[in-house]
Amino acid sequence: RSLLDTATPPTLRLRLGAGLLSLTVVLGALIGAGYAALACASFPDCGGNWWPVAAGWASLRPFAALTGPPLAGDPGGMTLHLLHRYAALATLLVLGSAGVQALADPTRRQAAVALLLLLASEVALGSLMVLSGFNLWLAISHGACAAMLLKPLGSLMVLSGFNLWLAIS
Repeated sequence: RSLLDTATPPTLRLRLGAGLLSLTVVLGALIGAGYAALACASFPDCGGNWWPVAAGWASLRPFAALTGPPLAGDPGGMTLHLLHRYAALATLLVLGSAGVQALADPTRRQAAVALLLLLASEVALGSLMVLSGFNLWLAISHGACAAMLLKPLGSLMVLSGFNLWLAIS
């Protein structure tokens, strides 16, 4: 099948993308809640590391008590950053391909364009935020853009025949 096949809506990709987007948002929230933004101030790597270190997996405990903000190079903060970035890359690939496929259908085109533009904006804002030293306005814009992604994603899911009420019952 072609990526531009309009006969079959990208329902599976949209569902998988919704899950990946949720995971990415949760990981981003853990970075913010743990004050771990400064633990990884380089992009695309994280202080020369490309994969989370074993000592950092404990940072995934959402109810752990904080003793203070992590310093640059903290294994937990680096782990959160790298997992967030990899989840974001997977989200970009899955939702991006679903958006490209939906472009071919006139009834889904507007939502697809919005999704693709917001995906590009989200990646740009996230990258700029790290490169700028975590500017507050870029961080707020990054979070707001992630929230705005839900509208075109939900629209595409509905326009592709996804029925939330049937899926949860």
